[in-house]
Amino acid sequence: MTLIPGHTSDQSAYQSELGGILTIVAMIYNICKYYAITKDHIQIACNGLGPLTQCFAKYQQLSPSMAHFNMIMSIQNTIDKTPIDWHWQHVAFHQEDKTTLLD
Repeated sequence: MTLIPGHTSDQSAYQSELGGILTIVAMIYNICKYYAITKDHIQIACNGLGPLTQCFAKYQQLSPSMAHFNMIMSIQNTIDKTPIDWHWQHVAFHQEDKTTLLD
């Protein structure tokens, strides 16, 4: 379970996507540390293009005045500490939005 910081009236899909990415990145960091993983790769897929590009795009200009700056910086700093080659992919739709189920 992921707890998203902030009051419930301040919650947004963008913030929830960041919270999910932060949880994944933190878990991978801890797994690498525990099992002494020195090199590997992972791909994260998300329907929120904004959070993906803000977290994973190299040379992304960040400013402390940006919304959710603390979460984005935490994600980027944790990514930099891992021996993982990170890849990301934008997915256009949630599975339940389609008329047929996907595997």
